[in-house]
Amino acid sequence: MTTPLTTAPPAFAPLTAALRAEGLRVRTLRSLLLTLALVPLLTAATAFASASGTGDGDALYDAFFGVMFGQLTALVFATLAVTGQLAGDGGAHVLLAVPRRGRAYAARILVTGAHLLLAGLLAGFLTSVCARLATGDPAVGPSDATAWRAVIGCALYLTLAGLLATGVAT
Repeated sequence: MTTPLTTAPPAFAPLTAALRAEGLRVRTLRSLLLTLALVPLLTAATAFASASGTGDGDALYDAFFGVMFGQLTALVFATLAVTGQLAGDGGAHVLLAVPRRGRAYAARILVTGAHLLLAGLLAGFLTSVCARLATGDPAVGPSDATAWRAVIGCALYLTLAGLLATGVAT
């Protein structure tokens, strides 16, 4: 008996290949890039408008009211990330490239969640900066510990809302 010359690939290799493919798909489709870019932009724009509105009350709370509008674009991004390739023969191509549905689905969830987490962190940081610019109060903004908790909460909220939309769209 002779031993085979090739060795089996590691168990995580197909998942990393699927992750790379999903990441490439998210970065190359214009509709996904546009909706992902709109998450922090729309959140920051509505944060600036709501923080500069009344002037009474908690400025940070008023600024993070805009996260609800950014949530809509996060939901659209997550839905498009899952269903965007199903319009044509994209679903068949995915199953040909990654025959195990669980692995393809896990890669899609991980890539969508990672992109939404980064967009949520950027949205939260821009929102705290907009709160400082709108109020002019140096106690409000990125230098405040409460603001950093709100930034992390914003990122987690947008990520989990998007992952919920990913599960519903599947």
